[in-house]
Amino acid sequence: MSTPERTETTTWGPRALALAALCGPLWPTTFVLQQASIGRLLLVIVALGVAVDLVAVRGRIARPAWAVAALMAALGALAGWTVLNAMLFGSLSGGVGQGFAELVVLTGLTGLVGLYAPHRWLLVIFGAAIAGVLAGGLLALAGIRDLHAAIYEPSESAGRLEGVYGNPNFLAYALSLALPATAAAVVRVPGWRRWATVAVAAVLGGLLFATYSRGSLLAAAAAVVVAVAVALPRRPPRSVVIAVGVGVPLLAGAFLVSPFYKSKRLEADFGATQVQNAGGIDRSGWSTLAVGPVRSAGAQLSNPPRSTDLVVTTLRAGQGAAYTLGRAFGDGRSTWGFSVVAVGSATAVPVGWAVLDDRGATADSGLVRAGSRTRRVTARFTSSVERRYLTFVWTEKPGAFRMSRVQTSASPVTTKLLGSVADTLAEHERNYEGSRRAALRMALNAFAAHPVQGLGLQQFPGYAAEHGRFGELATHNTYAQVLSELGLIGALLFLVATAILVLCLWRGRPPPLLRAMLVGTVVAGTANLVFVNGLAAPGTAMPLILAIGFAAACAGEPPSWWPRRLLRMPRRRDKAGV
Repeated sequence: MSTPERTETTTWGPRALALAALCGPLWPTTFVLQQASIGRLLLVIVALGVAVDLVAVRGRIARPAWAVAALMAALGALAGWTVLNAMLFGSLSGGVGQGFAELVVLTGLTGLVGLYAPHRWLLVIFGAAIAGVLAGGLLALAGIRDLHAAIYEPSESAGRLEGVYGNPNFLAYALSLALPATAAAVVRVPGWRRWATVAVAAVLGGLLFATYSRGSLLAAAAAVVVAVAVALPRRPPRSVVIAVGVGVPLLAGAFLVSPFYKSKRLEADFGATQVQNAGGIDRSGWSTLAVGPVRSAGAQLSNPPRSTDLVVTTLRAGQGAAYTLGRAFGDGRSTWGFSVVAVGSATAVPVGWAVLDDRGATADSGLVRAGSRTRRVTARFTSSVERRYLTFVWTEKPGAFRMSRVQTSASPVTTKLLGSVADTLAEHERNYEGSRRAALRMALNAFAAHPVQGLGLQQFPGYAAEHGRFGELATHNTYAQVLSELGLIGALLFLVATAILVLCLWRGRPPPLLRAMLVGTVVAGTANLVFVNGLAAPGTAMPLILAIGFAAACAGEPPSWWPRRLLRMPRRRDKAGV
């Protein structure tokens, strides 16, 4: 049964916490010890609001405080060990320790607010956090990303959304934490508010997809299923729950490994034109795409054994190759030339050639009949320093020819092929996935080598650079980060805090909508932490912080085996209940 609501309470703390939740995107994702950040100002405001409320109720609260006290004892011990570990074995300079300390403080304040605020206020605060995440996503969509300088690991992707969070994976982390609560609200709220919530959920889902963060997409898929299942007024049959709970994540996983999604993700990273034409562009600069005088794509480029000459093989007339010379070195007369000979043909192969500027105007062109004897071609044209120049060669009928001694008046032009851009993109994807697996393996090795105290806070990147081939790496996994950097001490404290949270969710009986929001958000956070180091940026993890604090506040009476005199706070009784 849920705890009856009190009719009167002061609301300075809930109002301040709602403001902090709404301003989540403005919270820095890196920390400097002396930095007077917006997040730290918000922490002070929330603390003052909670203090005013507790004074007003004379310290007497409406709900049992055992879970909040126990959870904060575990998280406080973990934060203390994190700072001590950094001072003894690691470093505090990167801000991870400060960020986690702020997260713990905010979680504690959230738990205190949850102990005395009516349930409707807890829903309002959750709604403010969702609105903040939505605003952060819309700012990213608008291209706004520099509201403050303290962003974590800024990315250089061509089209993945990142916004003020500075990294697509962090924006995706925040979006995936907001989606389950929004999905639960779709099930529970009536009337026009349901349609408004559907619109919010659709926008959050679209923004999440635009980040192309696979881990967060999987986490959101699983968490939405859980949140909706908990929010349903009537429990569906167990077979339906199992089928949906297993089927939806599997479908999401299948989609994420599909060629369509992989192609779209690469386009977001490198640009659509680069990816769509990757198979026809060599890293040396030679291209077989249909452009300019090359009327048909599909020519094959190769280097003969032990030679850097370029062999162009065409299967139809109009196929050939192009090379961009770039901007002219100066105004005046310029040349471009090459030697050509037919390959594998007893008859001459007609080879067209041309030099065009970047406006498409022809600077020089011609036709040479490539036969068994080498012929030299030289293009002469007037160049302008304001223009860029492209060269083309193609066949007027199917055949093959060999080019050598390709050069301009300024320098030689390479004909050694380096592999297609498509191969480069595939290698990039393999390296990306391989680096994640390598980071996890090295984190376990680091824990095995330093099992008690770990490597020390923020020491894993250096360890990875020394023991791996990818340079400095983050663990990209919070659980692996705790094991490798904080050792068994940190891992045990983390497990204790997690066990308390699970107990709170199991025993708590808040209103159905709030319960679904709490459970779904915690599931999303638990899954996300497999893919991201997500406990050092309170603004990014805002919905998860609220879910943890409110779950502890709504845990109900302590279990029968809990020490009755331990960690209890005075409770206020009034006419409306307990």
